[in-house]
Amino acid sequence: MLQILEKKFESLLGTCVEIKLTENTSILIKIVNKIDKMIIKINRNIAFADENVFKDILSFIKTGEKKLPNLKNFIKANTDLFKKRAYKFKQITRGKIYNLQEIFNFLNNKYFENSIKSSITWSKIKKGFVNKRILGSFDPINDIIRINPILDSTHIPDFYISFVVHHEMLHAFLRKNGNKWHSKEFKTREKNFEFYDKALIWEKRNLLKMLIK
Repeated sequence: MLQILEKKFESLLGTCVEIKLTENTSILIKIVNKIDKMIIKINRNIAFADENVFKDILSFIKTGEKKLPNLKNFIKANTDLFKKRAYKFKQITRGKIYNLQEIFNFLNNKYFENSIKSSITWSKIKKGFVNKRILGSFDPINDIIRINPILDSTHIPDFYISFVVHHEMLHAFLRKNGNKWHSKEFKTREKNFEFYDKALIWEKRNLLKMLIK
């Protein structure tokens, strides 16, 4: 995919291009002109964004234009992708009811051919407060899946917590291939989860009650 992107830039810029993907969240795009080629250092989270973002990047490279509305909207919609560097964290997978690592391993084998290497952990409870609205999240910078500890309960059926974990694993799986956050492919693949319809029905009937407890 990187080679395809290089060829795309080359055809539009009329010069040899080498792309280097970075984790830099302060400088998202940097151009280094060499005698025989142009080196484009670009944050990996925007490298494979949609066509409108690509046009903004191209405009920046060609003219130095800094008013990039599509890129700014993409960053605004995906703020968690542009947080600071990776950090050490305490991984907690065993809860009172559910073991996240066991759920992760089962789903990884069944749906992803054991290709996902991300870590998984229960979210940290800050001073007794749990954000009940966010049931799960995937942090691509640190490659961590976090699951809300509110799901570690006898009131939560195993198919539902598996549904939430599968959702976040799908983010980890597809983001490595440059897909948008909730792309058409994401939605299609999510429906492959065995208990997809059952989980949505349970969620509709029970989730609101669970959140207001």
